[in-house]
Amino acid sequence: MRSKALTVSAVALPAAQANDLPAIGNQSVSEYPDETDPETEQLYPEDPANQAMLDSLWQQTHQQADPGKVFDGEINEQNFSIRFAAEVDSWAALIEKMPVGGLMRLFLLNSAMQLNEQRLALCVHQSQQHLDSSDFRAQLLSLLSEAIGQPLQLQINYSNDVPQCPLAIQQRIEQERLSYVSRLMQQDPKVQQLQQQFDASLLLDTLQVN
Repeated sequence: MRSKALTVSAVALPAAQANDLPAIGNQSVSEYPDETDPETEQLYPEDPANQAMLDSLWQQTHQQADPGKVFDGEINEQNFSIRFAAEVDSWAALIEKMPVGGLMRLFLLNSAMQLNEQRLALCVHQSQQHLDSSDFRAQLLSLLSEAIGQPLQLQINYSNDVPQCPLAIQQRIEQERLSYVSRLMQQDPKVQQLQQQFDASLLLDTLQVN
């Protein structure tokens, strides 16, 4: 008998796992948050009393956006609620707070940042280098100085691989969430029963998680 393909839009899972799973249907894998209305709240005071206070504020904000959520490259039932890079990466969280959109936002999402006193270094994916210009750098420097709350010296380097940029982190989160749900479905007794009963197979490459 020819095997039949089984498309599953919802599967009953053990109670311990069911509460953590998203709806599985025709919606796409979670994307980066909408850029239409970026928050304009400033994370740092414009005129800190002294450098020590500024350093303290930066250290507090440069920790994880949510201390209860940890993403070390793997998604499991403990951290399945993680959907966005800004939940686990402080640079991604800071970008979400900036009043920026369009190509400059894309430039930042393709970058990793290091701050040493007043020197801010960006390692940016090579694909964004065409945006670089004196005017673009001036706007970028003004934006970052306002967000961090102090004058900055900006250094930009380019690389073909920036694994710590927010977009790369976001892609890993989405892939890991998809892999985790795929494993659960393959291990679920009810899904296995359906496969045996109808001589069917799971089309895991069509699975979408939101």
